[in-house]
Amino acid sequence: MKKLYIAVANNFWLCVFTYAATIMIASATFMIVEGFEFNRAVWFSFITSLTIGYGDISPATTLGRVFTILFSIQWILFIIPCFLVNMINIVKRDDDKFSHEEQEQLKKDIDTLRAQNTAQLMILRELQDRYLQKPRS
Repeated sequence: MKKLYIAVANNFWLCVFTYAATIMIASATFMIVEGFEFNRAVWFSFITSLTIGYGDISPATTLGRVFTILFSIQWILFIIPCFLVNMINIVKRDDDKFSHEEQEQLKKDIDTLRAQNTAQLMILRELQDRYLQKPRS
């Protein structure tokens, strides 16, 4: 269940699909349990999911009330956090992320440093050979 929640929470379109699916499932349930017409069932599902509760429509049966409570709780604990995670991921900016141009410049700088180090190493070896030669017997 945790993997499913993470998959939905990190995929915007899957989150939208889950949103629409839960509204349709709730609407169908309210049509069956409460006898609402389709338009009223969809309206009630939207208003309940957004925790607005205008009060113009309300469930009359015990089963309808229990389902409304469960539907509201799953929205508060599952669907709303999924949208929040998606919004945070869209807004969040990674300041440590390098652009392509920056990566290419880093490669060039590293190559330059390697070339400089190679040249300096060659000079050091030449000096070592010149001044630190072992005396010949």
